[in-house]
Amino acid sequence: MINPDLIMKEVTLESVKDEIKAWYDENKYHYVTVNAVDNGDSLTIDWIFSEYGVKNKIYVFRAEGVAYDSVIPSLVEIIPCTWLSEWDLADMFDLNIENAVRGMFLEPEAPQAPLRKETYNGK
Repeated sequence: MINPDLIMKEVTLESVKDEIKAWYDENKYHYVTVNAVDNGDSLTIDWIFSEYGVKNKIYVFRAEGVAYDSVIPSLVEIIPCTWLSEWDLADMFDLNIENAVRGMFLEPEAPQAPLRKETYNGK
């Protein structure tokens, strides 16, 4: 059974880029993904990393209480591969992520923002 050691770092949308840029070492850490959780009135966004060669240790940079209409910073200039998970979140939650292109993961006739509680609950 996997029981990872979670190292949590609280961040804000204004600080996340600088904090990750100062911490991130491409030879030491692996970017896993960015994840969002819809809390019903706001979002929690987690930028998730692991350390090369270290099992069950996960680093999470967490921004809580994020408004749905916030501009969410992109990490592409720091970690180029982040575009894929950022574009996915933009489609799945209808988020405004810097430079994210929408429509890659959802067909135009598909329900938009399918992971938003208001969409899921049929509102």
